[in-house]
Amino acid sequence: MGAKTEFLVGTDTDGVSMAKGKKKVEGSHGSATAVQPKPVNCPERRLGIWLAAGFIITIGIITYSNSFDGVFVCDDFGTIKNNLHIRKLWPLSEAMSLPLWKQYLSVTVFGRPILSLSFAINYALTGPEPWGYHLGNLIIHIGAAVMLFGVIKRTLCYKEFQRYDRARALWAGLVVALIWMVHPIHTESVTFIAQRAESLMGMFFLLTLYCAIRGFQSNRRRLWYSASVLVCSLGMGTKEVMAAAPVLILLYDYAFVSKSFTSALRQRRLFYLSLAGTWVIVFALVIISHTTPTEYKTPNESMEFIKGCDVLGYVLSQPAVILEYSRFSIWPRPLGFQGQVSRLFPDVIFGIRLAAIIVIVLLALSFWGFLRRRWFGFLGVWFFIILAPSSSLVPTMDIFSIHRMYLSLASVVTVIVFGGDYVLRKLLTGRHCERSLSEASAVLRPAGHPWPSSVLRRRSRKYPGCSPRADQVCQLLDRREEGRVSA
Repeated sequence: MGAKTEFLVGTDTDGVSMAKGKKKVEGSHGSATAVQPKPVNCPERRLGIWLAAGFIITIGIITYSNSFDGVFVCDDFGTIKNNLHIRKLWPLSEAMSLPLWKQYLSVTVFGRPILSLSFAINYALTGPEPWGYHLGNLIIHIGAAVMLFGVIKRTLCYKEFQRYDRARALWAGLVVALIWMVHPIHTESVTFIAQRAESLMGMFFLLTLYCAIRGFQSNRRRLWYSASVLVCSLGMGTKEVMAAAPVLILLYDYAFVSKSFTSALRQRRLFYLSLAGTWVIVFALVIISHTTPTEYKTPNESMEFIKGCDVLGYVLSQPAVILEYSRFSIWPRPLGFQGQVSRLFPDVIFGIRLAAIIVIVLLALSFWGFLRRRWFGFLGVWFFIILAPSSSLVPTMDIFSIHRMYLSLASVVTVIVFGGDYVLRKLLTGRHCERSLSEASAVLRPAGHPWPSSVLRRRSRKYPGCSPRADQVCQLLDRREEGRVSA
């Protein structure tokens, strides 16, 4: 007997069409029911999406148009200008700067073949001049902003965000993406050419998440899941922070889609196994890049640094660094290549203790919110997991680098935008509630024209805080319409 597939579509309490995604499969061995969560208010209007994406692109070009006059600085010389390997697209070993691994040179493309390949493509298209690389960085950054817009908009389709209809979801995604894109904290990641490692990894990261979300919400799940795994593989060859992507996608699934780790892993076992398989790439690159025999006597600078580093001192410095990152997210001044963390707390011992307490409290709130599947909990976990590779137990060359906030800033901006929206809605809801009730009181007067109670209910649904009080008035209206209350 052939399989029979049926999708059941219902309607929620606000009259919004909702696909519950309940798929019934009948076969020769009986019947089974699998529940695939679907978005509840996500009918697409492509014109609005394209206009929003075009607006993001336009603002991005205007904001960073003065970066084309920039020159090569610092790591740009070893990574780009003096790197002869990126001047060839074939063989790929040259374009990926693999011969540099044997020389053990400390350059940005070392152990990051996809990053080197992007510079080789840039050289083939625009030549050796700096403006071409600045153009490439800008395109990557704008692409990341568009992906962030898509992630926010798609996330607001789930039932937890029913108050965000199609138009409000589009505007919310647009505001978050614009603020994140033009934030001054991204100056280093966009205008410092060698820091393409951060922005390119960020674009791959957001694109991986976007493809996964489309897979959660689409009937063409295999296509979107395959694209997500492919992009994740590219990100693993760009920068090591990409290793957090499979973890955060699973956490996203738990927070917004499946509501259970067991359910997520059972329904999408192959997808998560494939994502976890991309870790082999980043682990292999890290191991190979630090064990390849050198042609020179001098050891690698980063390895020498780690051997002589005080791990405890590095760990104790990171809570203050995390707070400084947060401060820069809200008040990005002064900006520079190196931060001055010590000025945050004049008393070092007191500063370490206070910073550690604040960070521990923020961590606890983030995990508490996440376990309760609150949106702010997921964003808090996002913030700390992205920073974990550089602000944890593993020392790096730089204690503080502002470009590490490239992806973590998205969580900070989203919390501020949605938190502000929540406060404004609470304030406006109270005003509109009083207005609606005063109108209802006028209706109940003998001289007033009796409105149907459905009118008041429809008006009060726009402001959820009004519902308990408005329902009492609606009951009186119902009884009046039935003649139970005299005019």
